[in-house]
Amino acid sequence: MELYAIYAAMRDFLQSCVNEDNVEIYTDSGYCIGICTQWAKNWEKRGWKKSDNKPIENLKLIKAIWKLMGDIESVNCEILFVKVKGHSNNVLNNEADELAVKANVATKKTGKTIGYNNQPDPLLGTK
Repeated sequence: MELYAIYAAMRDFLQSCVNEDNVEIYTDSGYCIGICTQWAKNWEKRGWKKSDNKPIENLKLIKAIWKLMGDIESVNCEILFVKVKGHSNNVLNNEADELAVKANVATKKTGKTIGYNNQPDPLLGTK
């Protein structure tokens, strides 16, 4: 879900950014930051394969994020990633965790996942 939140934030930003705008994405996930700032570039160079040839989890979503990053760069805007410490009383990080838990509960209750702009999204699976 953290990757999907980054995807949704990038989609929103791309719709409204103008020359030299930037957005900061705060996350407690070093994994997400690593994907966006280092690993995806190398995976793409290798034909979307990891160096150990193991499959890349969430590849469709990662490719969608990577494309959005290129689209944002092409309009001369920038994304900055900021790592925050998880579970450390960071107000916005705590709020994001609460929203994720509520979404998880709603998904289990209804059996449905809703994506960006309250629309079903194949990047989230088939529920």
